[in-house]
Amino acid sequence: MSQQLRRRPGLRIRRLLALALFALASATLACATLTGAALPAQARALPPVGDTPYSGDFTMDSAGQMVTGRVFHSQKAERREIKAAGGEQIFILRPIEAEALMIMPAAGMAMRMPLPPDPGLAASEAFARLNPEVVGEETVGGEKTTIYQTSGKLDGRFWITDDGIIMKMSTRTARGDVTMTLTNLKRGDQAPSLFEAPPGIKIIDGGALPAGQPKQ
Repeated sequence: MSQQLRRRPGLRIRRLLALALFALASATLACATLTGAALPAQARALPPVGDTPYSGDFTMDSAGQMVTGRVFHSQKAERREIKAAGGEQIFILRPIEAEALMIMPAAGMAMRMPLPPDPGLAASEAFARLNPEVVGEETVGGEKTTIYQTSGKLDGRFWITDDGIIMKMSTRTARGDVTMTLTNLKRGDQAPSLFEAPPGIKIIDGGALPAGQPKQ
Protein backbone atom coordinates (compact mmCIF):
# COMPACT_ATOMS: atom_id res chain seq x y z
CA MET A 1 0.00 0.00 0.00
CA SER A 2 2.86 2.36 0.78
CA GLN A 3 4.37 1.95 -2.69
CA GLN A 4 0.99 2.49 -4.32
CA LEU A 5 0.43 5.73 -2.43
CA ARG A 6 3.87 6.98 -3.44
CA ARG A 7 3.16 6.36 -7.12
CA ARG A 8 -0.40 7.62 -7.36
CA PRO A 9 -3.06 8.15 -4.69
CA GLY A 10 -6.50 6.80 -5.61
CA LEU A 11 -9.01 9.01 -7.35
CA ARG A 12 -11.21 9.16 -4.25
CA ILE A 13 -8.33 10.43 -2.11
CA ARG A 14 -7.34 13.01 -4.72
CA ARG A 15 -10.93 14.24 -4.89
CA LEU A 16 -11.07 14.59 -1.11
CA LEU A 17 -7.73 16.37 -1.21
CA ALA A 18 -9.04 18.89 -3.72
CA LEU A 19 -12.17 19.48 -1.64
CA ALA A 20 -10.20 19.87 1.56
CA LEU A 21 -7.68 22.21 -0.04
CA PHE A 22 -10.47 24.40 -1.37
CA ALA A 23 -12.12 24.55 2.03
CA LEU A 24 -8.87 25.44 3.75
CA ALA A 25 -7.94 28.03 1.17
CA SER A 26 -11.34 29.68 1.33
CA ALA A 27 -11.22 29.75 5.12
CA THR A 28 -7.85 31.57 5.19
CA LEU A 29 -8.23 34.05 2.34
CA ALA A 30 -6.38 36.79 4.19
CA CYS A 31 -3.42 34.59 5.00
CA ALA A 32 -1.17 37.60 5.33
CA THR A 33 -2.02 37.05 9.00
CA LEU A 34 -0.19 33.72 8.66
CA THR A 35 2.73 34.85 6.54
CA GLY A 36 3.31 38.33 7.88
CA ALA A 37 2.79 39.98 4.49
CA ALA A 38 1.27 43.46 4.57
CA LEU A 39 -2.25 44.01 3.28
CA PRO A 40 -2.97 46.91 0.93
CA ALA A 41 -4.45 50.07 2.42
CA GLN A 42 -8.01 49.33 1.29
CA ALA A 43 -7.97 46.10 3.33
CA ARG A 44 -7.83 47.95 6.64
CA ALA A 45 -11.61 48.43 6.66
CA LEU A 46 -12.24 44.72 6.04
CA PRO A 47 -12.72 42.14 8.80
CA PRO A 48 -9.46 40.51 10.00
CA VAL A 49 -10.04 37.19 8.22
CA GLY A 50 -7.88 34.48 9.74
CA ASP A 51 -6.96 36.34 12.96
CA THR A 52 -9.39 34.68 15.38
CA PRO A 53 -8.65 31.14 16.60
CA TYR A 54 -11.70 28.89 16.72
CA SER A 55 -13.14 25.41 16.30
CA GLY A 56 -16.43 24.21 14.84
CA ASP A 57 -18.26 21.83 12.55
CA PHE A 58 -18.44 22.36 8.80
CA THR A 59 -20.51 21.06 5.92
CA MET A 60 -19.33 21.48 2.34
CA ASP A 61 -21.23 20.73 -0.85
CA SER A 62 -19.04 20.64 -3.95
CA ALA A 63 -20.99 19.95 -7.12
CA GLY A 64 -23.35 17.69 -5.19
CA GLN A 65 -20.67 15.87 -3.21
CA MET A 66 -21.15 16.36 0.53
CA VAL A 67 -18.27 16.53 2.99
CA THR A 68 -18.71 17.05 6.74
CA GLY A 69 -16.25 17.33 9.57
CA ARG A 70 -14.52 19.42 12.22
CA VAL A 71 -12.26 22.44 11.79
CA PHE A 72 -9.60 23.83 14.15
CA HIS A 73 -8.13 27.19 13.17
CA SER A 74 -5.19 29.18 14.53
CA GLN A 75 -3.30 32.14 13.11
CA LYS A 76 -0.53 29.83 11.92
CA ALA A 77 -2.31 26.69 10.72
CA GLU A 78 -5.62 24.98 10.15
CA ARG A 79 -6.82 21.39 10.65
CA ARG A 80 -9.88 19.75 9.13
CA GLU A 81 -11.11 16.33 10.12
CA ILE A 82 -13.15 15.01 7.22
CA LYS A 83 -15.68 12.21 7.45
CA ALA A 84 -15.77 10.16 4.25
CA ALA A 85 -16.95 6.75 3.08
CA GLY A 86 -13.41 5.38 3.35
CA GLY A 87 -12.98 6.57 6.94
CA GLU A 88 -11.67 9.68 8.63
CA GLN A 89 -9.13 11.88 6.86
CA ILE A 90 -7.23 14.65 8.62
CA PHE A 91 -5.99 17.53 6.53
CA ILE A 92 -3.56 20.10 7.97
CA LEU A 93 -2.51 23.28 6.19
CA ARG A 94 0.70 24.97 7.41
CA PRO A 95 1.40 28.05 5.24
CA ILE A 96 4.50 29.13 7.14
CA GLU A 97 6.15 25.78 6.40
CA ALA A 98 4.64 25.88 2.85
CA GLU A 99 3.30 22.36 3.27
CA ALA A 100 0.16 20.37 3.92
CA LEU A 101 -0.39 17.00 5.55
CA MET A 102 -3.10 14.51 4.63
CA ILE A 103 -3.33 11.99 7.45
CA MET A 104 -5.03 8.61 7.10
CA PRO A 105 -5.31 7.35 10.69
CA ALA A 106 -6.68 3.92 9.75
CA ALA A 107 -3.63 3.27 7.56
CA GLY A 108 -1.18 4.79 10.05
CA MET A 109 0.17 7.01 7.28
CA ALA A 110 0.29 10.62 6.16
CA MET A 111 1.23 12.32 2.90
CA ARG A 112 3.26 15.52 3.08
CA MET A 113 2.75 17.83 0.10
CA PRO A 114 4.24 21.23 -0.72
CA LEU A 115 1.76 24.04 -1.11
CA PRO A 116 1.81 25.63 -4.56
CA PRO A 117 3.76 28.90 -4.81
CA ASP A 118 0.61 30.70 -5.99
CA PRO A 119 -2.47 28.82 -4.75
CA GLY A 120 -4.72 31.53 -6.16
CA LEU A 121 -7.50 31.15 -3.61
CA ALA A 122 -5.31 31.79 -0.58
CA ALA A 123 -2.43 33.97 -1.76
CA SER A 124 -1.26 36.75 0.57
CA GLU A 125 -3.50 39.82 0.29
CA ALA A 126 -6.01 37.65 -1.58
CA PHE A 127 -9.17 38.79 0.13
CA ALA A 128 -8.51 42.49 -0.38
CA ARG A 129 -7.58 41.90 -4.01
CA LEU A 130 -10.85 40.08 -4.69
CA ASN A 131 -12.60 43.47 -4.57
CA PRO A 132 -15.00 42.53 -1.74
CA GLU A 133 -18.21 44.57 -1.71
CA VAL A 134 -20.72 44.61 1.12
CA VAL A 135 -24.10 43.39 -0.12
CA GLY A 136 -25.99 42.74 3.10
CA GLU A 137 -26.10 41.25 6.58
CA GLU A 138 -27.39 37.91 7.86
CA THR A 139 -27.26 35.75 10.97
CA VAL A 140 -25.57 32.40 10.30
CA GLY A 141 -25.20 29.76 13.00
CA GLY A 142 -26.24 32.31 15.63
CA GLU A 143 -23.52 34.74 14.51
CA LYS A 144 -24.15 38.15 12.99
CA THR A 145 -22.28 38.38 9.68
CA THR A 146 -21.64 40.82 6.88
CA ILE A 147 -22.07 39.43 3.37
CA TYR A 148 -19.29 40.23 0.90
CA GLN A 149 -19.50 39.72 -2.85
CA THR A 150 -16.09 39.03 -4.39
CA SER A 151 -14.84 39.00 -7.95
CA GLY A 152 -11.68 38.23 -9.89
CA LYS A 153 -9.95 34.93 -9.16
CA LEU A 154 -12.76 33.90 -6.80
CA ASP A 155 -16.28 34.95 -7.73
CA GLY A 156 -18.60 34.31 -4.81
CA ARG A 157 -20.11 35.41 -1.52
CA PHE A 158 -18.68 35.24 1.99
CA TRP A 159 -20.60 35.60 5.26
CA ILE A 160 -18.00 36.96 7.71
CA THR A 161 -18.20 37.93 11.38
CA ASP A 162 -16.74 41.19 12.66
CA ASP A 163 -13.74 39.26 14.05
CA GLY A 164 -13.01 37.65 10.69
CA ILE A 165 -14.56 34.16 10.90
CA ILE A 166 -16.09 32.90 7.66
CA MET A 167 -19.41 31.35 8.71
CA LYS A 168 -20.53 30.58 5.17
CA MET A 169 -19.24 30.84 1.64
CA SER A 170 -20.69 30.14 -1.76
CA THR A 171 -18.62 30.32 -4.91
CA ARG A 172 -18.10 28.89 -8.38
CA THR A 173 -14.80 27.32 -9.43
CA ALA A 174 -13.56 25.29 -12.37
CA ARG A 175 -14.59 22.19 -10.38
CA GLY A 176 -18.17 23.40 -9.93
CA ASP A 177 -20.27 25.25 -7.37
CA VAL A 178 -19.09 25.03 -3.77
CA THR A 179 -20.97 25.96 -0.60
CA MET A 180 -19.51 25.67 2.89
CA THR A 181 -21.21 26.41 6.21
CA LEU A 182 -19.74 26.57 9.72
CA THR A 183 -21.77 25.59 12.81
CA ASN A 184 -21.16 25.04 16.54
CA LEU A 185 -18.55 27.80 16.55
CA LYS A 186 -16.32 28.06 19.62
CA ARG A 187 -13.72 30.81 19.81
CA GLY A 188 -10.48 30.16 21.66
CA ASP A 189 -6.85 29.15 21.32
CA GLN A 190 -6.13 25.76 19.78
CA ALA A 191 -3.52 23.29 21.05
CA PRO A 192 -0.35 23.28 18.88
CA SER A 193 -0.45 19.47 18.82
CA LEU A 194 -3.57 19.63 16.64
CA PHE A 195 -1.41 20.83 13.76
CA GLU A 196 1.10 17.98 13.90
CA ALA A 197 0.84 14.35 12.80
CA PRO A 198 -0.13 12.05 15.71
CA PRO A 199 2.62 9.87 17.21
CA GLY A 200 3.21 6.66 15.30
CA ILE A 201 2.06 8.03 11.93
CA LYS A 202 4.47 7.35 9.08
CA ILE A 203 4.89 10.40 6.85
CA ILE A 204 5.69 9.97 3.17
CA ASP A 205 6.28 12.63 0.54
CA GLY A 206 3.52 13.06 -2.02
CA GLY A 207 3.01 15.20 -5.09
CA ALA A 208 2.34 18.93 -5.02
CA LEU A 209 -1.21 20.02 -4.31
CA PRO A 210 -3.15 21.45 -7.24
CA ALA A 211 -3.33 25.23 -7.35
CA GLY A 212 -6.70 26.93 -6.98
CA GLN A 213 -8.61 27.21 -10.21
CA PRO A 214 -10.07 30.50 -11.42
CA LYS A 215 -13.73 30.75 -12.29
CA GLN A 216 -14.94 29.43 -15.63
